[in-house]
Amino acid sequence: MTEKDFERIYDSLWSKLYCVAYNYFRDKATAQEIVQEVFVDLWLRRDSIGDIRDLEAYLYRSVKNKIYDQFDKI
Repeated sequence: MTEKDFERIYDSLWSKLYCVAYNYFRDKATAQEIVQEVFVDLWLRRDSIGDIRDLEAYLYRSVKNKIYDQFDKI
């Protein structure tokens, strides 16, 4: 995955993923943090992304997992 690919994915999915996180917490900072963590993880794992068939579904699931992790901390 190149920087351009990442930028395109980020631009097209950030707001959708943010809405999912925001709907759970109703807190902008928490929702932004969750989505940011997901994209940082994506960038760090960019070399193994080729194995993922549906990147959008993968990112939605990643957000949900981060949401559950956040609930465990509360």
